[in-house]
Amino acid sequence: MRKIILSQPGCSKCKSLSALCPDAEVVELPMESLLSFARQLNIKSLPIVVMTGELEELAQKIKD
Repeated sequence: MRKIILSQPGCSKCKSLSALCPDAEVVELPMESLLSFARQLNIKSLPIVVMTGELEELAQKIKD
């Protein structure tokens, strides 16, 4: 399973989360790109975490 933190450069919340989850990848996006992505999904706060993987492992994580 891949865990990806979508971060804004300089975001203290994003840095804290990445420190708590060292196995997650961190991708810093320009603010315009991050806002466009967040608007499309109606996300109102940072950080944004994306998880990808096999169907069974994703279903289990969602249930937890």
